[in-house]
Amino acid sequence: MWSRLFKCLAFGFLTSVGSVCAQAGLFEGGFSAGAGLYSGDLGPDQFSEYLANTRPSLGLFVRYHVTDRINARVGFQYIKIVGDHADRDDPRNLSFFTDIYEAQLLGELDIFQFGYDERRLTPYVLGGLAYYRFNPQAEFNGGEIELQPLGTEGQTLLDGPGPYNLNQIAVLGGVGVRYALSENVTLGGEFMFHYSFTDYLDDVSSVYANSDDLSTMVSAISAELADRAATPQAPGSRRGNTSVKDHFGTLTVTLSYNFHNLSLGGGNQWGCPTF
Repeated sequence: MWSRLFKCLAFGFLTSVGSVCAQAGLFEGGFSAGAGLYSGDLGPDQFSEYLANTRPSLGLFVRYHVTDRINARVGFQYIKIVGDHADRDDPRNLSFFTDIYEAQLLGELDIFQFGYDERRLTPYVLGGLAYYRFNPQAEFNGGEIELQPLGTEGQTLLDGPGPYNLNQIAVLGGVGVRYALSENVTLGGEFMFHYSFTDYLDDVSSVYANSDDLSTMVSAISAELADRAATPQAPGSRRGNTSVKDHFGTLTVTLSYNFHNLSLGGGNQWGCPTF
């Protein structure tokens, strides 16, 4: 009796929310669908271009209700992003696309205590970490070609830094809102920003390499894709902006199901005494 009472009091103190034992411990499973957005060296300059460059994003997640307002979430998300300066007034004439496969670990904080029998609508904030893989590609001669192995900025030349890593870490942050359609089903909308630590999501970062060196030491295709400008660019001239990393975001709709019969506690399953 006393050990169970202490557990409930300690839990309530640490989370500073009421009625902890009513909702904590429950699991949700769900999916998300929406759009992937990109910001980088080949990113849009106007809002209308962001809309034109959106591509699909799909995800699966499991949410665990730690308390009435604090949730832990793990998920997997597929995101496609694109950047295209070939059709605008940009002498570089570069473009790319990449599929991103991301594993996520997140924490969520509901602004209000949420539940079908309580407040059915709440905004929330979220944050966490992700591990993802990307692989920038470009259209070439009617097909698609991977850019990283080509070392378009001289990465694979004898004095180059070597290929950039296609596996990366991102810091996640975002906001959302969810609405309880029923005791089991929740509908939501969410924006999440993925802060990356690479400048090569788009294969563009620093300066132009020597085209002759690329053609001789790597391949003619490498030289051609490194410099697609109508007028060849001088080696060492600016190709990208090394001072700003590439980032991406997702704008999604979520739908989840609350498994009331699957719990690590919650209600009286935590052993909370009733009076």
